[in-house]
Amino acid sequence: MTDLENNLGFVDKVDQSRPFTPDLTVAFRDLAKQNFHAAWPEFKERQLYFEFTATYLTFLLQDGKRWNIKSEFSFSSSIQNH
Repeated sequence: MTDLENNLGFVDKVDQSRPFTPDLTVAFRDLAKQNFHAAWPEFKERQLYFEFTATYLTFLLQDGKRWNIKSEFSFSSSIQNH
């Protein structure tokens, strides 16, 4: 979170006390355990690299049933052009 705080000014004191690290999901959890174990040897050492253009950064918060938008930040055109 230090990059977000230092470079973009995103600071949330409650989030700083959470016992986990935010992440980006590149798969979904509907993968059956058997299929996960079959795929793991293929993907466990593989690195993922991709580029994409984002106009917003959205923080989601789980309420036990669904993900809800907690906050959303629009990127300025200066960030989008880099």
